[in-house]
Amino acid sequence: MTRMIGGMVMRWGLTLVAMFVLLGPAVCQEQGSAQGTSEAKVEFDKAETARKKGDFKTAVDHYRRAIELDPDNTDAHEYYIFTSGDVATNKEVRDAVFSGKATPEQRAEFKKQREENSQRLKAEYGKLAEEHPAQAGYQWALGDLNMYDDPKAAIRYFEASLKINPKFAPGYQSLSLMDEIQGDLDGMRENLHRAVDAAPNDPKYLFDYAYAFHHSDPKEFTRLSLEVVNRFPDSERAAQALFWLAESTPTESEKLHYLEMLRDDQAPAAQDWKGGGLAMLFDIYMKSDPAKAYALAKGLIKKYPDDSWKSFATYAKAIGDADRFLKRDKAGKALKALEKVKLPKWYDREHHLLVLTRARALNANKQPKQAYDALLQAYATAPNDEIHTELVSYGKELGKNVEQVDGDVWDLQVKNSSPAEPFSLPSYTSDKPMSLDDFRGRVILLNFWYPLCGPCRGEFPYIQAVLDKYKDQGFDIVAVNVLPTQDELVLPLLKGFKLGFIPLKGSEDFAETVYKVRGEPTNFLIGANGRIYFGPLHPISSPESQRTLELQVEALLRAKQAEKESKPAGDHPATSPVGSRHD
Repeated sequence: MTRMIGGMVMRWGLTLVAMFVLLGPAVCQEQGSAQGTSEAKVEFDKAETARKKGDFKTAVDHYRRAIELDPDNTDAHEYYIFTSGDVATNKEVRDAVFSGKATPEQRAEFKKQREENSQRLKAEYGKLAEEHPAQAGYQWALGDLNMYDDPKAAIRYFEASLKINPKFAPGYQSLSLMDEIQGDLDGMRENLHRAVDAAPNDPKYLFDYAYAFHHSDPKEFTRLSLEVVNRFPDSERAAQALFWLAESTPTESEKLHYLEMLRDDQAPAAQDWKGGGLAMLFDIYMKSDPAKAYALAKGLIKKYPDDSWKSFATYAKAIGDADRFLKRDKAGKALKALEKVKLPKWYDREHHLLVLTRARALNANKQPKQAYDALLQAYATAPNDEIHTELVSYGKELGKNVEQVDGDVWDLQVKNSSPAEPFSLPSYTSDKPMSLDDFRGRVILLNFWYPLCGPCRGEFPYIQAVLDKYKDQGFDIVAVNVLPTQDELVLPLLKGFKLGFIPLKGSEDFAETVYKVRGEPTNFLIGANGRIYFGPLHPISSPESQRTLELQVEALLRAKQAEKESKPAGDHPATSPVGSRHD
């Protein structure tokens, strides 16, 4: 639970819970599997069963028993530490925080309870490490406990675990993470290679080593990932490798190849990764064959406890039915079929297909203005090249040229915008604080993050590519670190990742109170006039989401240029002063 979602969960658990229900661990880079003795594994499995049922106290008891049986079982340590936080937190407060409905007092109480639990665990593990100086696992657990508030201490504990046992693979794996957050990507790969050498028959270390080449060397990433699949075909890591191979490849035919391999993988260990992979496969089927997507969704309803696949099945059937009705000139029935669709709020990958189909049905039903407006609403919020093409086409039928269509889009984006809250934050690169006013005249992506946030680091290659494309036109990325305990990691990380962001020092309280941030990464796109036009944005972690961000940035850069060329009179929201409010 360390590299991809660890940050979002450990910083008091504010995650996209609904998404994780369907995708499960498919958004993690790594997910623990019980190690060590068979007796410890029995206890670990009992703990996992209890945890998944929400019986955290029973889970903690079994994790502790697994640790007693095998002190070097780092999976048991990790989940014991993590689940102890749930036991220590008042359920009402925890539920309010996780739902996003917590009061300031509840958030403060949540943090207080979690911090008290962390201090208790540090004392507990400190005593265990003293009593058992020959056990590497206790030193490793102390490192895990200190990662967020004292990274240097964490590194010392991980190194101490390796002094006790130079073949302790989890120590190398954890040091590789600490290398990564300090921007030492060569050191990260070297320590992962050492982990593989220390435990050559454990697929999770080989997978992590493969993933270390994900962005830097796609060919090596593919080669090593396929090695995981071929050497460990029945492991969870094989399924994990297939998921990321599909997510990473640029061609749809390769995606289908890997995803259908994952679909057909019957190994019990593959089941968790199937959730995310099959959702991706569903998206691809929807583009070319809704009937195939419907069959896939229908067959998965019983396997997954939530209602997501039910809604996907309804969606696929409605699109297929609407297509058939439109071919038979029954637009009214097509519209009625589409009314049945209610997709999960977190699901944004294929919404544009629903929007396009509905626009076609409206137009066929002699409602061209309503068809245009439906596309306009969708494009103004989440731009997509295909929707823009259709929007221009419907606009032409209404007598609008491209410039007028784009004007309609901009008017709606202005209407939906709001003033960005003013700020003045210390800079990592100068003694002078920087404020929102300092960026007046430039478009900025205001990015809330922190070094140990795995999803934040996952976004970096995509948003840096957008920065490279538009920086010379007046676009910046302002990255606000919300965890002061990780301040010293910020500049090394930005340098090692070769990121051109402007780093500012923030805090959890600032992010939560001023910008209502519930978890990291969170991004807001702010125009040259200091107004928020887009945000909070979905994580920018795919070529598709990168393209949406590019189109959003282009809209704000065009507006900046237009304002520069002709200063419109009046107190219009698009040109209002920074920080002002309009009711």
